Amino acid sequence: MVTFHSTSGFAASRLDDPVSSITDELVYAARPFLHGASVLETQLQRWLYATPVESFPERTVATEVGRIILAGDAFGGPKIEGAFLSGVKAADQINRGD
Repeated sequence: MVTFHSTSGFAASRLDDPVSSITDELVYAARPFLHGASVLETQLQRWLYATPVESFPERTVATEVGRIILAGDAFGGPKIEGAFLSGVKAADQINRGD
C-alpha cells in the first residue's frame, strides 16, 4: 500500500473534479517513485478543512487554570508530523502535571 498526499493548493483547486481525474493525475505524478509497480486500486479522501487556516508556532497551548491542553496540526506545523509531535508534547505535559 502506498499513500500519496497532495499539496493543499492542489486539493483546493481540484475539490469539485471527478475522482478518477484526480487519482489519475496523482498516480501519473508518482510513477517515477513506484519503480514500475502496477497500481491495482485507488481510493481518494477529500477533506475540505484538512489544513489549518491559522497555525501557532508552539506545539501546544495549555490553560493556566484547569487541565485543558490544545494540541494538533494547528500547533507547531500544519502537517501530520506537527500533529504527532504536538500530541506527544501534550501527553508529556499531562504526565508531568504541567
